[in-house]
Amino acid sequence: MTKAGCLLMTLLLALPIHANTPIKQNLFSGEALFLTLPQQLQGCQLMYKNRKYPVYPHPIHDHLSVVVLVAELDSKDANQKVMVQCKKGNQNDSLIDIRLIEPNYPVEPLSVNPDLVTPPEHARQRIDKERAEIRSALTCKLTDKPLESAFTLPVPLRKVTSPFGIRRLYNGQLKSRHTGVDFRAATGTPVCAPHDGAVRMAQDNWYTGGHIVLEHGWGVTSSYFHLSELQVKVGDKVRLGQQIALSGATGRVTGPHLHWGIHVNGTPVNPMQFVRDSMELFSGL
Repeated sequence: MTKAGCLLMTLLLALPIHANTPIKQNLFSGEALFLTLPQQLQGCQLMYKNRKYPVYPHPIHDHLSVVVLVAELDSKDANQKVMVQCKKGNQNDSLIDIRLIEPNYPVEPLSVNPDLVTPPEHARQRIDKERAEIRSALTCKLTDKPLESAFTLPVPLRKVTSPFGIRRLYNGQLKSRHTGVDFRAATGTPVCAPHDGAVRMAQDNWYTGGHIVLEHGWGVTSSYFHLSELQVKVGDKVRLGQQIALSGATGRVTGPHLHWGIHVNGTPVNPMQFVRDSMELFSGL
């Protein structure tokens, strides 16, 4: 998506900010877009689908800015054009016409312990509590903190066993969308931080097992499920490449692996695409 953003940046620089003809841009549901903009838009906010997005200084080019747009999975506005506006002072600057596209995410049948599909009554209070704790951990406190580098993968890429976005059937019941990516990883595989960050969650949960959430800046968090050993605690600061855990098979699983998720302002996005786009952003392309 970043190459498209770079093309868009070139077009924007060639046009006045108050251009009446909007620039067209595709955005896939379940993905983030690093949108590069002229430097003079720094300090304003983009309005997209009635939500405000801050504009940040570009990490490489002083004369540019960047905003991170996201589209939810199963967006009701799929295949419709959405206007992005920048509010600066009392003026509304129509800049970009966004067309949302829904990829054809597949269905994946899984067989797991029936109690983990429909949990027993005694576990429901715990599950509700943990869901609230996860939502809180994904609520970013460092939205103004810049990202310092591109993201890397938390484990060596041997095989993706379950990609982002698929519809999961647990014992024949459609229960969820897969909001991360699963890597093949034997129990005990070291899991490393993909970027500098702060630990917002480090605990054992009913569904996700050993669970860590890191906050990185620009509204970005990363999540790690089914861990066999947690090696950090809430409040710790971690560095890119630092070991934070060991992979495992805890929680609702069919075998050992690492589930890795990326959220932007609480919205899950495709982690693999996010890594590729962050590499392009920090390469200065």
